[in-house]
Amino acid sequence: EASPSSQASAGLDLPLFEPLDPSTDVSLSLVADLTAELDWDTASGMELTTHAGGSDEAVGELTKGELGELQRLLKEELARL
Repeated sequence: EASPSSQASAGLDLPLFEPLDPSTDVSLSLVADLTAELDWDTASGMELTTHAGGSDEAVGELTKGELGELQRLLKEELARL
């Protein structure tokens, strides 16, 4: 299987993502702050899991504004395909 860098060099049009900026993204800042003291051994030992229907439950807990933003993001990404 080709790596992303070899695909890019082969002239394929791959989607590019803007770099995340913790100075303007409060969610990213929060995650960075919460995990600043977390080491790899501790993180890998947490055995984080999900369950069937977990994403539906998460979406079901979103506010009206969050649902609107999710819809906007999904439409934007689907339009790129």
